[in-house]
Amino acid sequence: MSAFFTTSLLTLAMVSTGEPTYFEQLKAKLTGDVWVWFGLGAQSIFFARWLVQWIASEKQGQSTIPVLFWWFSIAGGIGLFIYAWHNVDLPIMLAQAAGILMYSRNLYLIYKPKT
Repeated sequence: MSAFFTTSLLTLAMVSTGEPTYFEQLKAKLTGDVWVWFGLGAQSIFFARWLVQWIASEKQGQSTIPVLFWWFSIAGGIGLFIYAWHNVDLPIMLAQAAGILMYSRNLYLIYKPKT
């Protein structure tokens, strides 16, 4: 059975039972839940780090990780951690907490006095 056919059957079943469809639920979240927009913003910041890295690598003609990559990582990670905390999403909270520690360590190594 194709995925489209299965999805169509599930959608029809939801409509016939009076339950909201996936897209109705998505629309309700996007129009009525500020936390969804907070999470999207945090995810956008987290994604922007890859754009920063890509642009820097293209400019240098080789793979490189600029310092700004780590700052975007921390900012996006903290935002996603807050979003996960609000939603009581332990796996995401743990993943972001571990990431924030690693990004912070990288910044420490970059900025620590050279001896």
